[in-house]
Amino acid sequence: MNILGLYDGHNTSAALISDGKILKAVEEERFSRVKNHDGRVDGLCAPYDSVKYCISNIGANNIDAIALALEKPEILQKNAINSYIDSVRQGFSERIKCNEIKGLSVDGYDIFLYPLKTQSDRIDKIKLWLKEAGVQVDQIPFYYINHHLSHVASAYYTSPYNDALIITLDGKGDDLCGMVAIGRSGKTEVIEKVNYIHSIGHIYSAITVACGFKALRHEGKITGLAAYAKPDPELMKAFRELVQVRDGKWYSKLNMKNKLGPYPHTLFDENITLIRELVNGLSRETMSATVQKITEELVCEFIEYYVNKYKDKTVLLAGGVFANVKINQRVHEIDGIENIYIHPAMNDAGLSVGAALGAYYQDHNYNGCSFDNVFFGPSYGESEIEALLIKENIEYTKPDDISVEVAKHLAEGKVIARFDGGLEYGSRSLGNRSILYQTTDNKVNDWLNKKLDRTEFMPFAPITLFEKRNSCYLNVEGTEHTAQFMTITYNCTELMKNQSPAVVHIDGTARPQFVSESNNPGLYSILTTYYEMTGIPSLINTSFNVHEEPIVCTPSDAIKSFRTIQLDYLQIGSFIVKGYI
Repeated sequence: MNILGLYDGHNTSAALISDGKILKAVEEERFSRVKNHDGRVDGLCAPYDSVKYCISNIGANNIDAIALALEKPEILQKNAINSYIDSVRQGFSERIKCNEIKGLSVDGYDIFLYPLKTQSDRIDKIKLWLKEAGVQVDQIPFYYINHHLSHVASAYYTSPYNDALIITLDGKGDDLCGMVAIGRSGKTEVIEKVNYIHSIGHIYSAITVACGFKALRHEGKITGLAAYAKPDPELMKAFRELVQVRDGKWYSKLNMKNKLGPYPHTLFDENITLIRELVNGLSRETMSATVQKITEELVCEFIEYYVNKYKDKTVLLAGGVFANVKINQRVHEIDGIENIYIHPAMNDAGLSVGAALGAYYQDHNYNGCSFDNVFFGPSYGESEIEALLIKENIEYTKPDDISVEVAKHLAEGKVIARFDGGLEYGSRSLGNRSILYQTTDNKVNDWLNKKLDRTEFMPFAPITLFEKRNSCYLNVEGTEHTAQFMTITYNCTELMKNQSPAVVHIDGTARPQFVSESNNPGLYSILTTYYEMTGIPSLINTSFNVHEEPIVCTPSDAIKSFRTIQLDYLQIGSFIVKGYI
């Protein structure tokens, strides 16, 4: 059974699964070159080119079902009412009215409703262009999977665990910002929902804007900046009054007039008054350290309650909050948690996969489908790449052993862009669309970030040989699978700090990708050869793209970015291109 999964919001994406196995998955941004492409805003109503890629081999007529990471309009409205009422009644008495929608009031509070027509129009547009693409939308079933149920499915049905606690947290999706579920023997059961008015993700995004960055794009900069200061006690106290977790429930005083979220009904404007007043006079480093600390504490308090209640030793995570790799480390450190897994596309890019898997396993038994790699995007053959190099009049060589050639250049201190194999699914470059460099130069953050036009305080991430993980990082056990996808930080060993200072952040942590022969044979061969030459089992791995553009997708993208950035070498498939030495 072939199911096409779709999501049309920010990080719009498409995925194809066949009998529960992921065949293809990719974000629209990789084709459109629009960062975090939003299908509702950036020209097209949905992931048009991503869908074309997903159905390119099997044909539109062989799609058996469509799974949308969208709630049915009438169900969304009903759930939103119930969720909001529950949240208001359990929340602080100071909660005010939400004035966007008139005519519906409960206990004196106006209820925000996502208009039925808006959601219906959204779905109609998707069906229209699917029909234009040749999909028989009138003859095949449609599954409507709630945003957070899609996150739940993405985490559970791609993990190596059958029994686990599943937590989702983000800014907002449908009417929720979070969900707690239990996975047991191939089925999931929802045990808690968190209404979006309690969103810790909104607070983190508001601080991102207050620091001068863009919401939904630069939250990672806040995580990096947080290590450069200590939390402010008064701001910590203010945050604690603003949002709390008690007995597994979130309680907040988020004043909806202040518009704290990057969504249609809560847009950031010149005000975000509450946050700006709270952080007045503080440096962006202090703001970052404080919001990082309070978010870590609240998320861990929330998860710890359910770990203690259900006695699960394995926790699966999805949703944009868990793009924060420091939070993931703190979750792993909770007493009682032995195993942790974070879906590689934990943000909304993973919703198309989650919707498709969630739809399939409604009617089928789950026998496990965890993956060793996530190279579900387009790949390009040797003849296609060579033809482009000839067309572009680019000189190239074809080494007998390209791994040895790349490792030799890396050992000589050269910067190499690598374009090989299938495109990575998710937000991290995992070696196939990466820039590689040695980890020994502790000045690299200054000069390489300048060359890449990136923020100098952001630490580079390492790739590390899987078999050397314990000599480089502490408290690795139970995270080995998820660390293949660069989703969690660790405290570094003294050996790692001394050998690889370029990838150790100021707080002594690093966010590695563990590389094994099974998850990326080509990259593993380069890294093992480099280790044999240098005795160092790690390399810098940063994304191959021009600043503020998505990761490169095609050979043409790779050549364009290579020329723009002016790096030393480009490995493109089986070929080596000498650059700007």
